[in-house]
Amino acid sequence: MIILWVVLFLTSTWFLTCLCLYRIKHGDEYQIQANVTFKMVQITLSNRELFEKILRNKAINIEGYDQVFVSNQTYKKLYPKVLSEMRTRNQTIQVTLNVTPLLFGGNSIANIQDITMLDASPKIIK
Repeated sequence: MIILWVVLFLTSTWFLTCLCLYRIKHGDEYQIQANVTFKMVQITLSNRELFEKILRNKAINIEGYDQVFVSNQTYKKLYPKVLSEMRTRNQTIQVTLNVTPLLFGGNSIANIQDITMLDASPKIIK
């Protein structure tokens, strides 16, 4: 019984700490406009990524920026099911995002303002 309480205490402490680290905003909202970088396999397990996965948010890769987290519905719009079709059609996706800096570093969950298909070769990382 004691072990259960210890596990519950540690889990809730971790969650509350992550909530403070990744949700307290600091500063003004700014806009990012860049192309989406597509990763074939995304195997990064950071503390932030684990926390966002629990809340059903996903990471996207933007050229020139660190990972940006978006909602699951937005992620489905940005990442097509068949990436090879985009490559053969020579199309890539440009997004305009609104993000707010966080108090302890990083960015808040991004709000998508615009999604544009461009005639350019998509950047795909394996």
